[in-house]
Amino acid sequence: MNQDPYIIGILNYRTRLIGYFRLILRQHDLAEEAFQETFIKLMELRDRYDTSCPLWAWMRGVGANVARSVERRHSRPTLSNDLLDSIQSALDEPDPSLDMLESRLAILPLCIKKLRQDHQKVLSWRYAQGLSMDDISKQTGRSPGAVQVTISRIRALLRQCIETVEQAQA
Repeated sequence: MNQDPYIIGILNYRTRLIGYFRLILRQHDLAEEAFQETFIKLMELRDRYDTSCPLWAWMRGVGANVARSVERRHSRPTLSNDLLDSIQSALDEPDPSLDMLESRLAILPLCIKKLRQDHQKVLSWRYAQGLSMDDISKQTGRSPGAVQVTISRIRALLRQCIETVEQAQA
């Protein structure tokens, strides 16, 4: 696996950048398209990246131009510069919940390892492989409704585990 800090940094911001694109483009498939194009553009512009500038700001700036291109290509109405600036300003605001989220995401693998093997498998099918409830139902021999209940219970177990670890760390 590539250990290039630039690429790793970009990939670490993937979810945040796709969320940004979803705000602008209002459609998930267009947001994914914009992310892919932005990644390519960021690789092309790599030599122009000033490391004194935060990577997120650089990515967002390049991404804003790519998003406008995607909007035009799909004949969608483009956002005004003022609205785009407002979205960018809101994303620049420090978000304390982001720190909490990052803390919880760091704990999550530990909690997943504590789950039963069959629960880990269901999580992997659903979130890593993106299988539908029907597909998981076929894998497990249970109804889609039962699979949904199982996933809800697994999520509750993970939430409880994360809270327990957070309390122990406090």
